[in-house]
Amino acid sequence: FEFAGCELLGSNGYAILPTKLDEASLSALKQDFLDIQGDKALVTSGQLAGRLYAHGAISALSTNYIEKFRPIAEAYFGSKKIRCDLTMYQKSWPKTDINDIPGGEFHEDDNKRNMKFFIYLTDVGNDNGPFCYVPKTHGLRKPEKYIRWLLWEIFHSREYLYSYRLDQKRCELEEVKVTGSAGTIFCADTTG
Repeated sequence: FEFAGCELLGSNGYAILPTKLDEASLSALKQDFLDIQGDKALVTSGQLAGRLYAHGAISALSTNYIEKFRPIAEAYFGSKKIRCDLTMYQKSWPKTDINDIPGGEFHEDDNKRNMKFFIYLTDVGNDNGPFCYVPKTHGLRKPEKYIRWLLWEIFHSREYLYSYRLDQKRCELEEVKVTGSAGTIFCADTTG
């Protein structure tokens, strides 16, 4: 994948890649999801609703994408010591309880530097579950981030990733809903 937007990623914390996946690649990913799911029902409640995941690569196909995205992560972090911590498929549907939203409420990821790559397998608009991000909140700019990291290290409780969460009252910036057609690829520094 060609990606000349590392400076945009560095300044905003997220970037949409100019390249989209073709229909054959989308079909292969959708089939990979079905193959991994097999005859198991997806979890329908809690933060794991609709998720299939693995520490490391979830499938041989995902390994191909990990390697394609690796140069972007290496350039962003300025390091060749990049590892894939997790891969996941997420099937989303309307939720009425905030506790059942996959991944939970708006939050910051843990205290290691994180970059997540996303590929939309279906069209995603403002009303059907787009990934949301507050630009320019990545990195270590605020003292409460150090406190959050320290509390996370001591207690390993996700509440510290939420209790210092970004909200519109504390942040002068607006959240961005990342929308796009099937095949849209984007990445984000989710240390937020």
